[in-house]
Amino acid sequence: MEQELGKGWTEGVHADDLDHCLEVYGNSFNARQPFTMEYRLRRNDGEYRWLLDNGTPRFASDGAFLGYIGSCIGITERKLAEEKFRLVIDAAPNAMIMVDSAGVISFANAPAATVFGYSLSELIGRHIETLIPERFRDRHAGYRKGFLSQPSSRAMGAGRDLFGRRKDGSEFPVEVGLNPIHTTEGLFVLASVIDITARKQAELEHERQNIELVRVGRVAVMGELAASLAHEVNNPIGAIVANASAGERLLAAGKIGTEEMAELLADIVADGRRAGEIVQGIRTMVRKGKARRSLVQINDTIDSLLRIVRAEALGRNVTVTTEVDSDAGQVWGDPVQLLQVFLNLAMNAFEAMTALPSNALCLVIRADRNENGDVLVRVRDSGNGFPSGLAEQLFEPFFSTKAEGTGMGLAIARSIIEAHGGTISAENFDGGGACFTVRLPQAKEDNSQAA
Repeated sequence: MEQELGKGWTEGVHADDLDHCLEVYGNSFNARQPFTMEYRLRRNDGEYRWLLDNGTPRFASDGAFLGYIGSCIGITERKLAEEKFRLVIDAAPNAMIMVDSAGVISFANAPAATVFGYSLSELIGRHIETLIPERFRDRHAGYRKGFLSQPSSRAMGAGRDLFGRRKDGSEFPVEVGLNPIHTTEGLFVLASVIDITARKQAELEHERQNIELVRVGRVAVMGELAASLAHEVNNPIGAIVANASAGERLLAAGKIGTEEMAELLADIVADGRRAGEIVQGIRTMVRKGKARRSLVQINDTIDSLLRIVRAEALGRNVTVTTEVDSDAGQVWGDPVQLLQVFLNLAMNAFEAMTALPSNALCLVIRADRNENGDVLVRVRDSGNGFPSGLAEQLFEPFFSTKAEGTGMGLAIARSIIEAHGGTISAENFDGGGACFTVRLPQAKEDNSQAA
């Protein structure tokens, strides 16, 4: 090999590159294969310059090996630029990974090694799919090919939850930014990977707190209804006791037949079920847990509302009128949370009419649809309305027009309705009273995307 390459060719090669050079040259010459490699060579002035060395074997017509033909190109400027790039990437606080068009990692910085639990040497040369949970790998390969066909700087997986896979097999949520890098060696992709585990945990905690806040709001409303609900439960229980006592006396006197006894027992069963429904309604309203979305017939929700507020309305001498379209429609949502909103509006209406004469107390609940098919529920009272200019402020947390109000009821109501894709608004009527309007998107039978 010394004879073929020329004696002393190794003297100018940088000591750190020499072994690699000898290995590449030796293997290529022995196999009579082309080679490409980069190394530093000392000039006459003693300065080392980077070279890109390419060689292709030449053969005679009879197959005899004639030697190599090739070129040496100076790439010092490119190497300096690459080093600056590497320094910038290494200094980045986020994990940075560069992948070639085949999906093989060609570069990674220290944060990438830390995030994924590998050493840098283990990451280099590894296929990018090994950093992705197995259940997503097939799809990721398709996404990668799609990106390479139309490369542009953008976030990866917009609208989807993304996960990375550590060396130990554990998974963690990530955000990924993609940037195409065009080089003389082809297209590369620089991926910025951010571990968002802490953010996701904070979001879950925020969601948990919101759920608890909504539940506390329900408990507060039910607390306001405690007296009337107790009365509502006592009525059927009293009827049960009365009917049972009457039956007992009639049986003892031998004055009741089978038909009369059956009617008496039917009344007892009906009253028992009524009391059970009231108790179950209370338990449902104060239960803990995440929102449970389903198709909700808005008319059924209004019926549930009327059953809950009936005793309260009687106790306050409020006439409750409903104007419910039989085809008001259905929405996709949590029936308990929606009932909570309407119950809060009804209780606010009762409070707004406290100072009025009993013959002027009226609560109107209306449900229908607008021209776009959205479901509208309006709750209107005959009170004095609210001060002008406060229609938006009413829904702000801790704002209340009531002396003893917490200012959270309407704020919670708005958060619930907006989470359902709807809106809630308030307005005064010239004839007196305030009207709160809830708009919710109409749901189809197969509408489950909001889940």
